[in-house]
Amino acid sequence: NVLVHEVEKLEDVDGGRGTWIVVPRAAAKGHVVHKSKIVFKLKTDAQRKFDKRKARFVVIGTRMLKNRDYLEKFTQGAAFGSIKMTLCVVVHLKWIRFRIDVVDAFPQTDIEREIFLELPKGPFDFATESNPDPIGLCRANLYGTPPAPRTFTTQFHNHLITHCELKPGVMDNRVYCKGDNSDGVKIAGYMDEVFGGASSIQRADWLIAKIKDRWPITVEFEWGTVLGFSADVTKDNYLHFGTLKYAREIKDRFLQGESKPSRSAASRESITKLASEKAPEIGSDEEKANKFVQSEALALNGAITHLSRGRPDIAIDSALCAQHVSRATPATLEHLKEIARYVWATEDVVTRHVGPYCSSLELCPQKEPVRPYDLDRRIEFGLYNICDSNLAKPTDSVPGSKSMGGLAIMFAG
Repeated sequence: NVLVHEVEKLEDVDGGRGTWIVVPRAAAKGHVVHKSKIVFKLKTDAQRKFDKRKARFVVIGTRMLKNRDYLEKFTQGAAFGSIKMTLCVVVHLKWIRFRIDVVDAFPQTDIEREIFLELPKGPFDFATESNPDPIGLCRANLYGTPPAPRTFTTQFHNHLITHCELKPGVMDNRVYCKGDNSDGVKIAGYMDEVFGGASSIQRADWLIAKIKDRWPITVEFEWGTVLGFSADVTKDNYLHFGTLKYAREIKDRFLQGESKPSRSAASRESITKLASEKAPEIGSDEEKANKFVQSEALALNGAITHLSRGRPDIAIDSALCAQHVSRATPATLEHLKEIARYVWATEDVVTRHVGPYCSSLELCPQKEPVRPYDLDRRIEFGLYNICDSNLAKPTDSVPGSKSMGGLAIMFAG
């Protein structure tokens, strides 16, 4: 039923979105007919509990070439530091929190070039007497077409600015705001998700209605997960970022069959020795034998790099390994797995931001961050003042502000 519903949504019949139209194979003369497949996935929440089953019809884009099948491919979205900063501001202002997810974002965006694809297999029969060997001609993006993230986010960005009249940020133009700290909205967008808050339910409803004018959306008045990290606000108004779900996903993918280790720290001593290791000669038998290792190392390094955004304790180790991933050896992969084991052992770690006594959190209006050597400037607000300058009492120690200081450095960076 999930599969049939997914395909019916995309078809050009009975109210479907018309993502493709059925054409005879002869219509693709001179073009590549790309393969397609159905991807099934179990979705989980921040605690890795079952959420829903999902089926998605995707194009296999490995044979697509730039300038033939598409113009450009890249993802436009707010930096993770900008998203965290936006959430911190919302918590600090004690605004209503919400998360908006655009439903089937890519198939609702016009495609740049003609793309032909094989139609989905299964309980479907697209063949007719007049068209015994049918294929599909895409009229909109599908998941798997390389330019889909860029074309959707560009249209979504333009909609927020022109139709919703939001102002993009100076340092990150995927952060948007309208109004002021007493009456307004502040959001950060990444792909088809929006995280932010509003000063009142009326403001939140206004933005939701504006986005609904163009796209079907789902709305939750809580953040839940943010790019794989849990984001919870405690009763005493602290913002907690947790990495349990993401750490478990890394464990399931790269540490299968292992038992949970006990680690007090990542194996940094062994990681620092990577600099002295020599990669095998290009084209040698040893390098050819390392192809699988290199593929695994690239995938694990990408996962750990994203994880390090929410786990500063592995940032140095991740950076050291990343320098060797382009020509990874078995030792490189093992060092990356050491980081993954440490993360698994400390999967319940959370980082805390914005306490109840924070009274100086402001977004910096300057186009450039304030630098330590700008001694002639009087800093009254901005990146350095997002640390809680008014501690609860004079005896409070500076280390109590470490998490906010780390956020300031990351956001400036």
